[in-house]
Amino acid sequence: MTNTRCAAMWLAVLAAAALAGRVSANQVSAETAANQELEELVQRRAQPCCYPEFEQDDDRHPVTQILDSLLKNYDRRLRPQYGKEPVKVNVTMNIDSIGPISEVAMNFRLDISFRQYWRDARLAFNYSEPVTVNSKFLDEIWQPDTYFPDSYESKKQDVMVPNILLRIEPSGRVLYSARVTVIAKCPMNLMYFPMDIQECSLMVETFGYTSKDLILRWKDDDPEHRPVEFNRQKLELAQFQLINLVTKQYFLVFSTGNFSDLEVVFYFKRDLIYFIIQ
Repeated sequence: MTNTRCAAMWLAVLAAAALAGRVSANQVSAETAANQELEELVQRRAQPCCYPEFEQDDDRHPVTQILDSLLKNYDRRLRPQYGKEPVKVNVTMNIDSIGPISEVAMNFRLDISFRQYWRDARLAFNYSEPVTVNSKFLDEIWQPDTYFPDSYESKKQDVMVPNILLRIEPSGRVLYSARVTVIAKCPMNLMYFPMDIQECSLMVETFGYTSKDLILRWKDDDPEHRPVEFNRQKLELAQFQLINLVTKQYFLVFSTGNFSDLEVVFYFKRDLIYFIIQ
């Protein structure tokens, strides 16, 4: 039952009580004004706790009704919790492939599944399960302005269709996953070539939102999964072996403010056998 219906029922009860002499006319008038104000607030969706519900006599699918209701009066220009505490965006990566690693260009290439999690109370709804929607729905809602500051080139993969997963839970929790190709800087020290170990980093940063509005964090609340994962058997590198990776999170200070940053450092050991065979 929606809040509007509850308000109507409460008015009916008050009116009946007034007729019975239990509530004075002034009390009824005061309660009527208060409930009219509540009804207006509900119509403006000013209370994020009030989940949209679907109408039984509507021919549209319940999920369609929910999605349409969520976008009504939704302002994608404003972040969740605007004016309050910063939005916390949890990040994970799955490394699909690495390479080539170029000593000449001092860069390396990554194909990753880049996942971001955050909660937007404006997208909370009353339904029994999460809803997976088309990638076009991204154009209708707020999303973090994350990017890779140390990359020469980065792009989302769109073979056949955009490789994007967008899932919204009833609580308003959003999962946004995209397959991304990144070519990032990798300054190398070749002093010990060909028995060297190189460190290559990939950084994730917010472009416009400072730490007052958005904080990036590695998602570490799942004991069965690391924030950055890869299948060692599937990573085939011609000249190197990936021997370790380390995740970091910190803040960087610029003239425009403090920004939240994430970093994953890859440690590559050169395969000496490759050069012997060559």
